[in-house]
Amino acid sequence: MEKIFSDIRCVVKDHCCIVGMGNYLKSDDAVGLYIVESIRKTLGKDFPVLNVEDVIEAYVFKIAEMVRQA
Repeated sequence: MEKIFSDIRCVVKDHCCIVGMGNYLKSDDAVGLYIVESIRKTLGKDFPVLNVEDVIEAYVFKIAEMVRQA
């Protein structure tokens, strides 16, 4: 499991943001949300990860801001 998080750190080192999308009320549809929460817990809150649930359009400016800061 540590290899996966090491690989994620390597890929996301420059101007990138991981976005999890889904719906907690629909079990299989929420997999993206569970993945980003796991990444956030393991790599910390300063890592560019965002949980947008099922309304990505509401987070467009936040995503752009996170990518600029990376």
